[in-house]
Amino acid sequence: MDKDLIANSNSKVTSFIFEQMFHLLTIEPDNLATVGRGTPLPSFEEFVLMKFLDSCIEAFSKSNKPFIELNTPLAVIGDLHGNFFDLLRIWKDIKDPFNLKILFLGDYVDRGEYQIETVTLLLLLARQYPNNIFLLRGNHEFRHVNGSHGFKEAVCARYSEELYEKYNQAFDYLPFAATIDNNYFCVHGGLSKRLMKLRSLSELNEIIKLPFKDDNDKFISDLVWSDPVDWAVEYISSQRGRGHRYGWNACQAFFNQFGKSMIIRAHESIDGGFKSNVNGLVLTVFSSSEYVNPTSQAGYLIIDEKGEFHRFFLPSKQFVSKTEASYENLVYEDDTTNIDLSKSMEINKAQFFEQITKGSPKKNLALTVSKTSNFRPFLASISLIRRPSKGKLTGRRIFHDPVKNSFKAIPSFVGDGL
Repeated sequence: MDKDLIANSNSKVTSFIFEQMFHLLTIEPDNLATVGRGTPLPSFEEFVLMKFLDSCIEAFSKSNKPFIELNTPLAVIGDLHGNFFDLLRIWKDIKDPFNLKILFLGDYVDRGEYQIETVTLLLLLARQYPNNIFLLRGNHEFRHVNGSHGFKEAVCARYSEELYEKYNQAFDYLPFAATIDNNYFCVHGGLSKRLMKLRSLSELNEIIKLPFKDDNDKFISDLVWSDPVDWAVEYISSQRGRGHRYGWNACQAFFNQFGKSMIIRAHESIDGGFKSNVNGLVLTVFSSSEYVNPTSQAGYLIIDEKGEFHRFFLPSKQFVSKTEASYENLVYEDDTTNIDLSKSMEINKAQFFEQITKGSPKKNLALTVSKTSNFRPFLASISLIRRPSKGKLTGRRIFHDPVKNSFKAIPSFVGDGL
């Protein structure tokens, strides 16, 4: 398939997702309780999310750097951990979010109920507004963490491991650090001794290459795993098993070498949304309420043009749980690519029939092929229904990949009958 055609198709998918999700950011806080109830949450087909993530990867590969330099006015948002409703609340609370930049400090997935919705919306905003929305990478945007703390399970329960990997490929292009007005150093975790070997922080763009996939790199582990402690002098080992704990002398040496006055970071759950360490040299921001306990607040920070800090707090509030939320299954039709499915079937006829008859006597099969004048690119869906003499109907979907010209069957549904 032509690269320009693929890029155009991916861009259209991104616009489609934008149209379906952006309206949620306009809902007034008092009406957010209707989201997932009267106002259904959007649910996208897997091939739509795959193409959207391909679009993000393409955009991030051209524009993102490991280290970025930002200016005020700017909002800083800490860990969200799948708290979709706090993301929506913070966005509305900022009042006019497009009149300033917004920096997210990482940890978008794992633990929370709405991980897919949260990270999809964040990637969408970063993709569509690259001059306003910036996403740093946290320790939970690495496979060795999100593979065992909830994100992989959430994605694979609804979709596939291929989609889970595609999200991580997008994470591989996220920056690790930022400065604000060349004065404040922003990072998910904290400092590393190896930073002191640099002449300037801009050298991070030379020594770190995106996409970055190494889960075991000690320098990067320091940046995304380390914590400040008031009683440490320089660097000591961390109880987390990765990164370090750093103290007063470590901060002062860093500030003296690079001309900075404060570290703004996330990574630690804070009951009240903010915590200062090391005599005010380090500020931790945590932006997910009800994380520490049912009454814990979410916090976010705005630094204005004068460099003044404004702290904002959002009290805990109950919203619909994911298990009870209503979703709208959205169907996307792409008019950019026509696929002759019958021709592809003829080429791979043996493989196709092997898939659809696997484990099912032919006499019990009912095969339907979705045919439209403009067939969906990348994944063509064919429904297979097994009709046993007793019990429930079971189904699979046979996905066709026109690039590889191959078919793959996955479980789809169980039903009482047609």
